[in-house]
Amino acid sequence: MENQEKTERNSNFELLRIVLMFSIIMYHFVGLPSNALKIISAGGGGKLLYFAMILGHMGRIAVSSFIMLGAWYMADLKFKASRVLNLYIQTISYTVTITLFLIATGQNVSIKNILISVFPFYGFALWFISAYMWLILVSPFLQKLLDWDRDNLKKLIIVLTFMIPVYFTIHFSKTNLLNAVLYFMYVFLCIGYYKKYLINKIKFNPKIFLTLGLMLYITIVSIKFYAFSNNLTIVSKISNAYLNNFITIPNIIIAFSIFYYFSKLDIGKNKIINTIAKPTLAVYIIHQAPGIFSYLWYNILKSEYFLSQNYAILYIISIPFILYAAAMITEFIRKNIPKMFNIKRLKFICVLENKIDDFYKGTITKETNA
Repeated sequence: MENQEKTERNSNFELLRIVLMFSIIMYHFVGLPSNALKIISAGGGGKLLYFAMILGHMGRIAVSSFIMLGAWYMADLKFKASRVLNLYIQTISYTVTITLFLIATGQNVSIKNILISVFPFYGFALWFISAYMWLILVSPFLQKLLDWDRDNLKKLIIVLTFMIPVYFTIHFSKTNLLNAVLYFMYVFLCIGYYKKYLINKIKFNPKIFLTLGLMLYITIVSIKFYAFSNNLTIVSKISNAYLNNFITIPNIIIAFSIFYYFSKLDIGKNKIINTIAKPTLAVYIIHQAPGIFSYLWYNILKSEYFLSQNYAILYIISIPFILYAAAMITEFIRKNIPKMFNIKRLKFICVLENKIDDFYKGTITKETNA
């Protein structure tokens, strides 16, 4: 989700960003508790429920694909403190503004949500942003691991595979921020290893691999739908874990099939795709900001009303387009406000940025010479 670097990127991965963000929006709209699935189930479920499940359970798979994409670029990228600080500033510029809007319109905003709006790494509302910030901060040290002897690096990844995804696949443990950070680091090493040693050796047919991944996804969703409809609690729990826990092996396989397909897709550099892909982070923050969740779905988008209508399917499909378009406009305005009012970066941010960069340069240099 991270913003692009200044150099124009190939559009295959930018198109992937768009697809993944649409999946995440749909997951938040359909798949989370007390949202669309609950409303549809109350109305009888049936084909609409199955359709909503197919569209709405790709979100946590998209998380893994996003991390694979981020790791792909970050594995070779020199650390810059500006990337972390810009990510933080962009996040709070939205969360604080949205929180003030909610307070001004008389919404009940808790003290916890006010704190999260200023410190997004507090709590789990914006967990992806927090975990991704940590990944950026530790990326120079992970790059050092990628410089290890190939056999030792391979052994490390095998051990971590059993400690992280295999463990979560068997035990169905819930994820928290620490688990997410550890998993992001694991994916960083896996993608870094793949990019360094396997990219020219693994030659799956991208279309077949993607088809198999999507077939696995549809199979798990179908099992969940059947279990949900027939009150098969254990089966429902297992299928739900594999769909919603991004640290499980089935989830990772599907995510990699999507990432692999787009990595092999050659569409050159398309300015339209790249422009549309730029606000993906803004899209995520705007619809996940603390306190906005219920207000957005129920007050603004009127989900309870529209999901009970005959055109509910069209409504479900339109949601990601509506939110993405709104976020694009909002992000364009946000980015141009400093230009319109000639607002410059605060001096203390520049000083902090330089001090962090100097710290990393000194630390990495010492490790290199050790």
